Amino acid sequence: MKTVLWLVVIVAAAVPALGQELSPERQQAIVENFMWATGQRAAPSQALSDALTAHTLPVKCGTPYLLDFYQNRDKIDRRLLMSLGVQQDIPRPQMQNEYGVAGGHTLIHYDKTGIHAVYQANVDSDGDGVPNYVETIAGAADSCYDFIFDSLGYVPPVADSACLDGGDSRVDIFLQALPIGFYGMTYGQWDCATSDTAQITPAWIVIDHDFQHLPDYVGRPLAAARVTLAHEIFHTGHFAIDGWEHPAWFEMTSVWMEEQKYDEINDYYLYDYVFYQNPASSLLDTAGNHHYQSVVFPIFLSEKFGRGIIHDIWTRAAALGKAWNWLIAVDQIVYTATQSPPYAKYRCNCWQPEYSACLDSNLIPQTFATLFTEFEVWNYFTGPYADQAPAGMRFSEAEFYDYIPMSKMAIERVYPVLVQADANPYAPQVNGATYLRLDNLDAIENDSLLSVWMTSADTAEITWGIAGIFQLKSDPDSHVVVIDTVGDGRRSRFINEVIGQWYCAAGQFMDTFPCLPTCTDSISFLDLRPYTTATIVFAPSTLNPWRYEPQETLALGYQVSNFSEIDPALVNLSAAVLTPYPNPAVMSEMDGEDLNFRFRVPTDTTSFPIYGTAYLLVDVFNVAGERVRTLEGNYAGESRDSIQVIYLDAGWDMNNQSGRAVASGVYLAVARLYVDANKQKLLAEDRVKVAVIR
Repeated sequence: MKTVLWLVVIVAAAVPALGQELSPERQQAIVENFMWATGQRAAPSQALSDALTAHTLPVKCGTPYLLDFYQNRDKIDRRLLMSLGVQQDIPRPQMQNEYGVAGGHTLIHYDKTGIHAVYQANVDSDGDGVPNYVETIAGAADSCYDFIFDSLGYVPPVADSACLDGGDSRVDIFLQALPIGFYGMTYGQWDCATSDTAQITPAWIVIDHDFQHLPDYVGRPLAAARVTLAHEIFHTGHFAIDGWEHPAWFEMTSVWMEEQKYDEINDYYLYDYVFYQNPASSLLDTAGNHHYQSVVFPIFLSEKFGRGIIHDIWTRAAALGKAWNWLIAVDQIVYTATQSPPYAKYRCNCWQPEYSACLDSNLIPQTFATLFTEFEVWNYFTGPYADQAPAGMRFSEAEFYDYIPMSKMAIERVYPVLVQADANPYAPQVNGATYLRLDNLDAIENDSLLSVWMTSADTAEITWGIAGIFQLKSDPDSHVVVIDTVGDGRRSRFINEVIGQWYCAAGQFMDTFPCLPTCTDSISFLDLRPYTTATIVFAPSTLNPWRYEPQETLALGYQVSNFSEIDPALVNLSAAVLTPYPNPAVMSEMDGEDLNFRFRVPTDTTSFPIYGTAYLLVDVFNVAGERVRTLEGNYAGESRDSIQVIYLDAGWDMNNQSGRAVASGVYLAVARLYVDANKQKLLAEDRVKVAVIR
């Protein structure tokens, strides 16, 4: 009789459907951010520096603040607008000079003196009166225009000849000193739109004059200018397709365009931790930099289906009317694109040969919900975990991305466990994700097996995606991934895809798809014994953007009912540096192996390491007290392995710092174990003599 590990998951919605009314606080924030972006007031009270690096957080683009204001202007209390003295319609700046490439599509407006003076305004190699910097900007702007509208086929910007201060058909780009943190912004000029119901309008651009307020671009503004031009010029195309789309889709696709045009610059690497350290946050979240780093979603789409899918989504969203339709557009486009293999999914577990009825007629297209769940699996395999991704489930540049830290996952190591739905700090926002990681599977008593089911309440318009990421014991760098979605009150097909059966009345299984057998009393569950860890990904999604509200999360509870055993010998271990080995180190017997210094990371009451970022430093001295070599531990960062990762080594090849072999003799090794590579907190220190015999 096998013991079953039951993981019971109960979900309930805590997100109210949003009405069309805006709270006074929301109105105040919209107006203040608009005034900040347009230079009418100082920055709001929100933090503008990164607590990790102390760098100024780049605001990147002011367009979301402009969109937020103009899309909601008729809902904002007029008394608030009057009390704050808001200038609502922003005129185009008046600059000293203008320059455009002959026959080009853009026109650069700039100053050579004053607060808006461009970078190196006095550097003019050809003596034509136009600074080198401006000429380079103009060339880059036209190159971006040609790439976006000619090569990729997007609708070109609307001509502004009918607008106040408009000119010819060229896109006007103004170089100005912007508020701290901003790269640029694009203004839709709605005063010259064809009607009140218009979805398209001419647009003009402002980018920073020198980008020297951004620490990462001091002395090299052209890299920032290039990605900003790709970003903002794409916005002018957005206003030519659908200027009323959701700000998050505006931004994530414009950052995506930066990557398409200037793949080598990778500006979004600078703040991708904002996304990966907040996995529960929604794709619709426009707080901080989250909507910029949500660029990984359109990157995911274009790497899976080709970059033309972003064009198709924008076009379909516009055709759906003047509203936030991009989620519906993704769903429709993906459904159309996955009508057949390799993207369509089988209705049942067709790999089992007895299910001969599983034919292509049982294929079903993907939806936004299934695709979004797969996207959240891709997000698990980034940074140091990129190489562990199963085939076809990773970004092409995943190894350069940040990653989801274990501190942002719900981790269970001792069983049984019960987490109530209203007391789960890892609950996700709609169109966000929760990662539930089950560690210490070897400690679960008897034969460990898993079953999953979900029930829900008040989750109208929300579909829960569920995925399992199972780490193989035989190869910890390899994982088995299963993905499914579950609706209201439905048992997840997540396990069904592995087992091919559904639970039904009287302890039997029920056929819910045409190619599965009818109810039977043969019970089969997913055997966890081959796996080191199991990570369950919950990804609630909706096509209705009004279901998202900042700070609100969906309720998510779970229960694991099996009991686990803990090895008392591994509980509450202190940090220690242990005896080096081999000692003495006899070179003729070591076959080229290192002399190793091993350290032990302290453990908690569940026998798991407390510090996942522990850092070992070993200084080796000769008998004269001279430092011969400094060694670092070979483990840094977090580990998603299981309990085996307690001992970590620093190896010495018995060469000095210059790479020359040391002489036979006695050496003193001073080993220090720190909390992390910053070396601000010492966990343990030890001194030991080692003998080297050649």
